[in-house]
Amino acid sequence: INPDAAPEEDEWTIEWEATEQPQAPWSRDRGSERTEEKMEDGALLLADRGTEGGDYLHYRYAWGAEPSERVVVEAEAKVVEGSSFLILSNGVAQERLTLWPDHIDLHFHTDISYEMDTTDDFHTYRVVTEGEDFEVYVDGELRLDASGTYNSGGGNMKQLSFGAANSPMQGAAQWR
Repeated sequence: INPDAAPEEDEWTIEWEATEQPQAPWSRDRGSERTEEKMEDGALLLADRGTEGGDYLHYRYAWGAEPSERVVVEAEAKVVEGSSFLILSNGVAQERLTLWPDHIDLHFHTDISYEMDTTDDFHTYRVVTEGEDFEVYVDGELRLDASGTYNSGGGNMKQLSFGAANSPMQGAAQWR
């Protein structure tokens, strides 16, 4: 997979920047009274401060990503606390890039991780998938190589999402 072969700026299929909350075709989880969402400092804060079922908050985009095609996703995020996710599903496979204050890892392959401070500044997380290969670049450097592992858990769902935690975990991050 060549991470430098990203789409040109005008070739991105979908793009959202934090000048406002995501609009259609993005959809928002209903959240709960223990979740928070607000625009602040040029970013969207998504926070989950509860531990009960339904305490999570993500924005979701239904896409047509096919298992064999090359997919590139970039997200700029700064972790505030706990865990937050960038989730990719292509109908066959699903993986969650988990952002923690002191490292990043893959939800279904927690042995693949990289120690870093995710709270010090916004970092660019580029996920590149092609077939069964799943790679994560942070600020241009390959940090997670999960080649050959992106092959299960998709449950016919084709979706991209980003947001805060998943019960019973808690978390908050700013997203651009």
